[in-house]
Formats: sequence, structure tokens, C-alpha cells
Amino acid sequence: MYITARLAILVLGVIGMWGVAPVAVDQLTGAARCPQLGPFPACYVVFLCYGLTASSALIAGKQKSWLFFAGIIPLLILASFGSGMEVFGYSACPVSTGNVPMCFYALALALSLVAAFFTMRACSRRESSGLTPNSQQKV
Repeated sequence: MYITARLAILVLGVIGMWGVAPVAVDQLTGAARCPQLGPFPACYVVFLCYGLTASSALIAGKQKSWLFFAGIIPLLILASFGSGMEVFGYSACPVSTGNVPMCFYALALALSLVAAFFTMRACSRRESSGLTPNSQQKV
């Protein structure tokens, strides 16, 4: 289960990068409109955040948690804020081909990443304490 959760983090992060990459490229060419976060367009920041979360699945040790949280915290904040603005009628996010704001997809992916991360941590703790499903407890 640990490997599955870790693989899910990698795959979901890559899917997020894949989804936001065309918007980031369109922002470079001037065809898309991403909200600005200071000097940077939000789509660039979101791309970086997905990259950090995906790369955290490739690293062992405690650095993996720091890298994951460095990516997921800004991603959750941006996706939540953008989704909230869209719900209340302010057009804040680029839309997908189905005319759905991409913030909604980003929020769903971010929440899925969080679920996969905590599943991975729970499995890691269970395995390190010797409480795997295949282990026999002595009575």
C-alpha cells in the first residue's frame, strides 16, 4: 500500500503538471489569462507546486515530507481561493475545454494528493512498527 500511495503522488503530480502546462505556455505567448501573484502568473506557481509534490515521491527520508508540503500548501491555498472566487461569481481561473474553471480540477487533485500522502505516511508508520497485515502478533 505504501508503494501504491507513493506512486499515486507521483502520477497525480504529473497529471497536474500536464494539465497546467498548456495554460502556462499560453500565458507565455499571451493567449491565456492567469491571475498574477506579485510578479508571477499563478499558472507558473501551480506548475511548480505540482512539480514539487511529484518529485517528493521520488525522494526518500524526511526531505520527502518537506518537499511535499512546500508544494501542496501553496497549491491548496491557490486552488481553494480560486475555486471560492469562481463559486461566488468572480472569474478568477482559466477554463478548460468543457468550460469548467481549472481551479476546480486543481482543488480536486490537491485534495487527492493530500489523501495519498497521509495514506503513505500511515502505511510507513504501520510498517515501521511491525504491524503489517502479514505479521503475526505473539500472544
